[in-house]
Amino acid sequence: MAWLNNDEVDAIAKDLDVKPEIVRDMEGRLSAFDAGYDASPSDDEESTYQAPAYFLDDASADPATQLEDSDFEEDSTPSLAAGAEGIG
Repeated sequence: MAWLNNDEVDAIAKDLDVKPEIVRDMEGRLSAFDAGYDASPSDDEESTYQAPAYFLDDASADPATQLEDSDFEEDSTPSLAAGAEGIG
């Protein structure tokens, strides 16, 4: 796909009722590289780490989540023990 010349940009901008800068921005986005989500089977081991699937967050490694889980266990265990004593 070839880049648009100024006349084409102006015509598209007029048709869409936007500024020519917006058309240039859209053109740049449309010509950008689209990476696949998963690594392709033909990728070697040294380049597969670049696939977006390998950038997902691991919620279990989040310090806030670990603290919440720890606080829940520390708070609920004595409460459950006290409740169990009252039943028996």
